[in-house]
Amino acid sequence: MKKVLAFVFVTFLILQSITAEIKVISPIEGQWANKQMLILETQKNEEYYYSLNGSDPATFGFAYDGPVILDVTGPVTLRISHILPDKSQEEKEISFTVKNEDAFGKSYYDFVQSFYSKGILFYSSGSPLKIPGELHYTFSEEKENFIGGKTLFLDENNVISRYLPIIVSDLNNDINYRFIIKTQVSTAGVFSRKDLPFVIEDWERITFTDQNLLFKIDEEYWGMPKESRLLDRSISHMIYWQDLNYEPGNPVEYFVLPPKAELMVQNTPGGGLLYYLDSSNENDYSICIHSDTNDSKELFKKIGIDTFDGDKLKGQLTLDIYSNSLYQGSQTIDYNINKAPVSLPKITSNAKDFYSLEKVLVDIQLDSSDLDLYVAVSQPLTLPEVNGKFTKDDSRFQFSLDDYFQKVSGPDYKLTLEGIGEGATFYKIQAYASDGSKNSLISEYNVIVDEYNFYYDLNANPELQNGTIENPFASLDKCLESVNKSRSVCIHIKGDLYIPSGKHFITANCQLKTSPDSQIIFEPGASLVVQSSSLNISNTRIKNSADSAYQNIVPLFKLENSVLTLEDTIISAAFEKNGTVIDAFNSVLDVDNCMVSITAPGYASFLAANKSKLNIEASTINTFADTSVIISDNNNQTNLYKNTMKVVGRTGRIIECFGSKTSLSENSFKAQFTGKSNVSPVYTNKSASVKETNNEYTGF
Repeated sequence: MKKVLAFVFVTFLILQSITAEIKVISPIEGQWANKQMLILETQKNEEYYYSLNGSDPATFGFAYDGPVILDVTGPVTLRISHILPDKSQEEKEISFTVKNEDAFGKSYYDFVQSFYSKGILFYSSGSPLKIPGELHYTFSEEKENFIGGKTLFLDENNVISRYLPIIVSDLNNDINYRFIIKTQVSTAGVFSRKDLPFVIEDWERITFTDQNLLFKIDEEYWGMPKESRLLDRSISHMIYWQDLNYEPGNPVEYFVLPPKAELMVQNTPGGGLLYYLDSSNENDYSICIHSDTNDSKELFKKIGIDTFDGDKLKGQLTLDIYSNSLYQGSQTIDYNINKAPVSLPKITSNAKDFYSLEKVLVDIQLDSSDLDLYVAVSQPLTLPEVNGKFTKDDSRFQFSLDDYFQKVSGPDYKLTLEGIGEGATFYKIQAYASDGSKNSLISEYNVIVDEYNFYYDLNANPELQNGTIENPFASLDKCLESVNKSRSVCIHIKGDLYIPSGKHFITANCQLKTSPDSQIIFEPGASLVVQSSSLNISNTRIKNSADSAYQNIVPLFKLENSVLTLEDTIISAAFEKNGTVIDAFNSVLDVDNCMVSITAPGYASFLAANKSKLNIEASTINTFADTSVIISDNNNQTNLYKNTMKVVGRTGRIIECFGSKTSLSENSFKAQFTGKSNVSPVYTNKSASVKETNNEYTGF
């Protein structure tokens, strides 16, 4: 019996299909730091061609006759053509990029060189395969399943040889290698076969093949059986034979047929599978992998099926069983070895970037309901810097949530993250999945939620605008669309803010903060309409542009059930015919230390208000028009204190009170009329109530 070292090669078609789909083991799309191998899953006598420049493979390409290194770099368009039996073709195209990085000078240089030039690494079962700790690896195409470098093994009894793609990455430098591990058998099998005058089929059927011999089974009579016999294989049998021409001294030969053995399986220490036959005399039986070819079949006492840590292997295999080198029968086994890491939970959200200007809706999902989901959410971390630029690398964000994980119900968990107060709020979420015996790596999601601070810069890139400090809004409408989704906001304005013609609605409590050189400029016919909210403007210059197309009164600010606060602000408004700065209904207006100048040919006023509360203090307000009015006061509660107000024109008044309760205290009211005017600076109707204290009147 001659023993030789050899290996059994089995091509695994994990997902077999009755279609003629081209199945590519390598390469795949991506950018790789080493040249790629072309490996296809093919059947005998199939025709395949390939090209590397996008040309027709069948006409201008190369014939594929086995694994080959693709000696190309840069962008590659691989086209593969399969010639079908009816001479039609099917094609597949794969685009990838090779940017050579031989790892020179890096600590893992020797490892990379083991596969770099050939694209393949040959591995013998039972030997160590060390992936340096500086690298991460995965047998899947999902980067989130990367595992830190370590020493890998296949069980020494593994008899499966296959091509196994692996991605190995230097994550810190974003360098990705993809190569092929060719697993090989290291144990010795036996090729010996006995030349016997009978055969066994499927354990129980025996057929005598030599008609020149006499046979007998156990204690039966000698005979020349021409038909197959069925045997009870639960017991041992003796098969005898001798020459038909009986002569004294003719040798009688025999073969011991042992009882049928049961195929057993056990788990190896490394998580593989080991198949063997349960027999009282284990030396009687051996196993080989079934093959339809006439190649010599290598026999083993034990057959192992194994894969590396991080991979999974599932399929079906037929084993042929021999007793003393005589075929006895076969058995088909289903195997499933899962050493792949538990799939990471997938964390998604409605936030497009690390910084979100609206509440963030987070969804954490598992890809299997058989897994348990564990989630940890940090306490909100408030960030006081209003104008700070935050990055994920900020040292304040580098903390773990190991002590906060809790199991949640179901494979899908949702939560909402909201900003707190008037600053930014940082959140960290971590999640992992568990199958009961091992856990996945940790998925992490970080986000800053700031529903209060928005940024506007007319010169920002409109294609990138999202309202953050890095990508400010460049469009007012885009800005207000986002602002109005929040409860309370502050808009930080860099440069000038132009209010385009037309009405622009504010429905959130809003504060405008401008840079020292900023202006708010209302284009002709432009109006900010504040509805059921508040608007605060301070330390700002406001002006408008006149246009003859806008001769009716279009207020710069229109208040509806709202609050407007103006502080330390300069307003300069010019209208083509008639105009007012503020129109308020059922609202609150608070003006403090402001300077206002309004001009118009026909009618000019600062404020027209109805059913509102008005408080104007320490401000200078001048109107210039044929008819000049500072305030039209209708059913309001009004307080004017320490202001200087002047009307210039043909006629005019400081305030017209219609049914209002008005308090005027320590103000300076002035008039400059072009002709005689007998108007009163303060007009009241019968239902109005005006209380005056220490006011000064000039020019009336």
